[in-house]
Parts: sequence; structure tokens; C-alpha cells
Amino acid sequence: MKRIAVGLLAATICSCSNDIEAQFGRVERFAESAQNGTSRDVFLVRSGIAGNERVGFIYAMADDMAVCLEIAADMSAKYPRAPYSCEYAN
Repeated sequence: MKRIAVGLLAATICSCSNDIEAQFGRVERFAESAQNGTSRDVFLVRSGIAGNERVGFIYAMADDMAVCLEIAADMSAKYPRAPYSCEYAN
């Protein structure tokens, strides 16, 4: 399940543009436009010195929040100085 979510995350964020902010802006607009799948879409959020940063987008899963929380727990365990959390995108 984690590999599927990470694959979806990578496919969502990657595009032909070189500007990461423009890429993620498209993801945010996509999330705001409509719910994808049966559950609400979710952003993976990293907390750091500069504040919170949306670093991932989970959508079209049976339970987007459960998938995100699982990824956030794994990432927080691996990188404890920058804990991860989840927030609804729409």
C-alpha cells in the first residue's frame, strides 16, 4: 500500500515543468477542484524550521487519510527533526 501511495505521489508531483512551486500549484488547484475517489484527498505536510510545507498529495485511495497517516508515521520515525502530519486538501 505504501509503495502504491508513494508511486501516486511521485507521479502527481512530477511534470515537464522545472519550477517546483508551479508544479505543486497545479496539484493544489487539482485538489481544490473536486474530491477524487471515495474519501477526501489529503496533503502530506512536513514541519520544519521554516514552518509547515506541503510535500505530498494522496488521492483516489480507499482511505486517503489512513494512507497519509501511515506514510507520515514512517517519515517522522525516519526524520524526527522534521515531523510529518496530514491535512485535508478539499
